[in-house]
Amino acid sequence: MRTALIAPAVVAISALALTACGSSSPTYYVGADRTAVARIEWSPPQHGHAIGTITDDTLTGDAPSGSVDVQTVAVTVTFHGATVTFAGAGLYALAGESLTGELNDGMLRITAPDASGYLESAVLRPATPAAYDSDLANLRQQVRRDDRIAALRQARRKTAAQLATDQQQVSSDESNLAAAASQISGDLAQLGTDLQQATTDMQTLSTDAASGCSNASTVTSDDYTVNNDGSAVGNDAMTLTNDISTTQSDVSQLQSDGQALQKAGGVLRGDPNVAISQAQSAISRAVSQADADIDTMNQYMQQAYKTASSLAGSACAGAS
Repeated sequence: MRTALIAPAVVAISALALTACGSSSPTYYVGADRTAVARIEWSPPQHGHAIGTITDDTLTGDAPSGSVDVQTVAVTVTFHGATVTFAGAGLYALAGESLTGELNDGMLRITAPDASGYLESAVLRPATPAAYDSDLANLRQQVRRDDRIAALRQARRKTAAQLATDQQQVSSDESNLAAAASQISGDLAQLGTDLQQATTDMQTLSTDAASGCSNASTVTSDDYTVNNDGSAVGNDAMTLTNDISTTQSDVSQLQSDGQALQKAGGVLRGDPNVAISQAQSAISRAVSQADADIDTMNQYMQQAYKTASSLAGSACAGAS
């Protein structure tokens, strides 16, 4: 970014020789490049002095937030042959320093001190106010064009990044759904294991009950065991219900994210419908099997209670 008043090797775009008090020297100079426009003008000189202005229009900021900073300061112009000295305050190059120029072949060559103490030079050509206005308009148009291009590139990068994020999300959704479906299978297996234990305990209760009243207390204990099995199966059913709910949510999330990816112009790497179909099938099988297992468990508990109550009732009262 340019920090001095006028960048080195500024190129002017038009020229017009103006006269002041019979002098052949122009009184209006313009230089322009892709980052700045400079204008220097002064009134007809009197006794080697004149009043003028220096305008510095500089590109500031980076695209897509670029702008043109326009600064104009008044200067006192002093002539010593071909040498022109500008004194004033406000622009950086005039902060405690004089700006020196040389008139040669109709051109104005400027030498200005910069922040490091080095000198920067620029060549301005005689021009018109219309030429300056045109140069400034071109600079602003260039800024707008650069801003649009930068904004478009940012948008493209943002879109590409978003598509990558969306694609990653869909892949994550598929993994989550597969894990949830696998969890359902594990829950169903655990329910089956606990039901098998209940079956074994029911067989024990039936064997103990065959001894009649003398074994009533043992059957009552067996009934408690079967009830505990029922609690285990109930907990399994609750866990399965929660995991089914999670899986259903994962199905909805995958469908939503897949649609969002396609709407944004992305391409699905696989077919989410396959994972969705497998998960829904797993849910359907789990619900059917769990309902059957729960019915069986309820029957076990009813039968165990009935058997234990029978032995503990009046029919065995007083039996030794």
